[in-house]
Amino acid sequence: MRPRWVIYSASPEMSAGLNALRRQLRARGSQAPADVLGPIIALRELEAICDSVTAGRGAPSRDNRVSLIADIQRSIERLGPEATDVIAPQLPDFKKQIGGLGKTLDSVPATRTVNLALSSLLERLGTAEAVAAGWRDAVATFRHLSASPECCEMRILQLVELAENRGVDYETWALKAERFLGDDARILASLGEKTGVTDAPTGQLAAQLGGVSEERRIQLCEDALSELPDKSVVAVWSSSSARSMSR
Repeated sequence: MRPRWVIYSASPEMSAGLNALRRQLRARGSQAPADVLGPIIALRELEAICDSVTAGRGAPSRDNRVSLIADIQRSIERLGPEATDVIAPQLPDFKKQIGGLGKTLDSVPATRTVNLALSSLLERLGTAEAVAAGWRDAVATFRHLSASPECCEMRILQLVELAENRGVDYETWALKAERFLGDDARILASLGEKTGVTDAPTGQLAAQLGGVSEERRIQLCEDALSELPDKSVVAVWSSSSARSMSR
């Protein structure tokens, strides 16, 4: 696909598709097809509807249910092969429940059954395996010469949703991934990678390429996706703040 025009100080060796992915990670799939929802948004919409029905607040109209079913089915069908494999055990039951959604939302007990299948699917999509699969799907799609720009953008959108659903700080990760893929010698050396740059002071490594293989750089991006933000500092601050306010 046609890459965005972004100028870098150095040009690492990598395939054209991966270079395009590097350039577009921080755009968050903003050019993805508008008629296809990301998987998490679609499923959270269904979750909200199930909660409303079980709380006695009523169900959507018949026409809206048809639209909802179509949105959910498209969002799941458009997942990449790796992500689909991760949720394969949950899919048969979930698809069965979605197929009868037009009627089941009229019944609170039946809606609870739908919600159980939905919760199982969301739990699986919230795993590190699902996020890593989303990354591998994005890489494979961008590397595929015949992949459309829309499909590439959709893969990034799916990755964003999967990552943020798990609690990953996507913006921070995307900055790291851009530098990993860019073969940034300084950041790669800080991870203990053998960069092939041995005769330059550490402060000068930022302007040099590390010479790390493309496959290794891709793996480093995947590994970084498993890192969740440390919430302990927030918890400590909240506890200290609460004590101060009580005085």
